[in-house]
Amino acid sequence: MDVPNVKRKDYQLIGMEDDFLSLMDDTGDTRDDLKCPEGEIGDEIRAAIGEEKEILVSFFFFIRFSLSS
Repeated sequence: MDVPNVKRKDYQLIGMEDDFLSLMDDTGDTRDDLKCPEGEIGDEIRAAIGEEKEILVSFFFFIRFSLSS
């Protein structure tokens, strides 16, 4: 039987530099290693940053375990 293990990590988008998004988690730690996507989604992100809208980014991590009986 496969058993999923799902974790969620939320970040607030706090800016962008050289096309890399600056994200901050709820403890104040930041990460700057996520490149802004191209196309319509990237354009929406850039517009929201320009309008100083608050953006929440959620990451979901899935790990599948197989249980044998």
